[in-house]
Amino acid sequence: MTNVSLLSSPTEKSISFLDAGIEWGILLFALLFPVKSIASVTAGINLLKWFALYLPLFFWIAKMAV
Repeated sequence: MTNVSLLSSPTEKSISFLDAGIEWGILLFALLFPVKSIASVTAGINLLKWFALYLPLFFWIAKMAV
């Protein structure tokens, strides 16, 4: 019998968290990219778009460092 644990170490837990961050960042970017800016919230939408663009990159770099 083998004991299989999906998340057996802190490193694996952090990698799982980073994978989720990459996926959510890509999803957020895909949802926000086609949004047309409204005059009153242009800055907020643009900030969210940049955040969504660089979030997966940040998590990917962090994953490679772990």
